[in-house]
Amino acid sequence: MVFLLSKFSNCKEQIRITPEQKQKLLKLKKEVSENLTKNILPYWSAKMVDKINGGFYGRIDGNDKVYPDTEKGGILNARILWTYSSAYRVLGVTSYLRMATRAKDYILAHFIDSQFGGAYRSLKADGTPSDTRKQLYTNAFFIYSLSEYSRATGDKIALAEAMKIFDLFEKYAADREFNGYFEAFSREWVCVRDRMIGESSWLLYEAAGLLRDKKLTERLKGTGIKIANAAAEGYQHDGSMLSDKNYATTGHIRTQRSWWEQAETIVGYLNAFELTGEESYLDKSLRCWEYTKKYFIDKKNGAWFTSVSKTGVQGGDKAGFWICPYHNGRMCMEVIERVKD
Repeated sequence: MVFLLSKFSNCKEQIRITPEQKQKLLKLKKEVSENLTKNILPYWSAKMVDKINGGFYGRIDGNDKVYPDTEKGGILNARILWTYSSAYRVLGVTSYLRMATRAKDYILAHFIDSQFGGAYRSLKADGTPSDTRKQLYTNAFFIYSLSEYSRATGDKIALAEAMKIFDLFEKYAADREFNGYFEAFSREWVCVRDRMIGESSWLLYEAAGLLRDKKLTERLKGTGIKIANAAAEGYQHDGSMLSDKNYATTGHIRTQRSWWEQAETIVGYLNAFELTGEESYLDKSLRCWEYTKKYFIDKKNGAWFTSVSKTGVQGGDKAGFWICPYHNGRMCMEVIERVKD
């Protein structure tokens, strides 16, 4: 019998499933595992390594053309580190460890500001600072990725750097009056913008599980289901998820589908099924995966396309400032870890 089980045993109970659901989940696990190990990770390992300047290139377009002079984004590099660290932890493949270590070494040598602390937003292609602002969104991913590297390897230097960045958050970015955090800072950690708040259904619940707070976990279980239900407004009959709708003025709906939203939809509805056992959530997750397989995965050249039009026309870069092996890679690993045989 297959069970869905949270990575944190205190967070969720096992859900016994039907034989039909078992076959669907095992098929999903097999397919995403193959996509991760035979498509996503090999593509990034082969295409993105910058052997001249170190680290990784800043951009690859939809035709697989590399742009070696493009700046190197902090979010891109942090997410590469997280993805390969997590892949090594989950799958134990040494080539993933080599990629993760390459990313970690480059980040510590070039992205971390040795004078004021924290990580730059971007670097020039040669590794010198380009945008020296300290954005919490960017730096949060450095905390996330350096912590994951330490989790996978036991590396204490990476963990120490992650903790230093967190301490800077608490020192400079915490809003003591209204809670939350301010978002954008100069290199010297002078605030230049108001705070930003973001959330997602399964990440909130997972964070509560890590904190081992039963009351908070139970409260966020309900919140996560509400978010999943609200997101259903953007869920389409073909299994895809739309990006956004302008409720304030025009009512305009952006019909272009984005790669990362499909990946998060697959995990989000799988998580909702795990919390409730309701078949409809599992169906939404599986239908979104079928749509993603059909339109987003580049079966000829590897990796994923980043956008698909309403009529199925594929486009967008393969890699860039915001385009990483993170959302799709994390989706695959979430399924691998959740579906237990």
